[in-house]
Amino acid sequence: MGLGQSVYLEHPAGYVSRLSLSKHPCIYTPCRDCLGNLSRSEVGQWGAGMAQSKNGFLPTTLYVMAGIGVLVICCLVDSRIPVLPSVAKLLGVAIVLTGGVLVFWSARHLGGAFHGAVKPRTDELITSGPYRFVRHPVYLGMTIALIGLTIAFRSWLGLLGVFLFFLPSEVYRAKLEERALESRFRDEWDQYKSRTGFMLPVLSIFEQDSEV
Repeated sequence: MGLGQSVYLEHPAGYVSRLSLSKHPCIYTPCRDCLGNLSRSEVGQWGAGMAQSKNGFLPTTLYVMAGIGVLVICCLVDSRIPVLPSVAKLLGVAIVLTGGVLVFWSARHLGGAFHGAVKPRTDELITSGPYRFVRHPVYLGMTIALIGLTIAFRSWLGLLGVFLFFLPSEVYRAKLEERALESRFRDEWDQYKSRTGFMLPVLSIFEQDSEV
């Protein structure tokens, strides 16, 4: 690629900037000189994309770290629920499978949007499958699976950690996602929200429109 050509740069938020290489051969990371070749609106969009990337990183990191923390507690902290190990393992595995099936079912309906960030990666509002009943079945399935793991380990501290750390981190991310979905789909989202639960069908303790 020589000077004078144009190149499309894609940063983690998905925004693509067109930079002219006639003045500066910057390819991967726009430097000050290259940004000077962009219009004011292009620079603003590039900055907005970077902000969206950072805003999506925090909630994802929080719930991943919370899940890891619960597993560490289960493995390292001796706080056993007074249940026979065989019974706990059988019950725990059954609950993990239930949660896993729900996550898999949800992923099938989400398609490529399953690995999306906080900002929706689809032009269509998904309302089929488990999304007919709840707006965040993936998070519900993950919570159920993690509860099953704590039961299999017979860890009451781990079980407590699910509700004190993991579930709130999921709710935080889900609230951010709902803001983005409302901005994207507007009236269609309002109608969908009115007939579905947050993470549980019909009623949910997280249904209040509190500020994140």
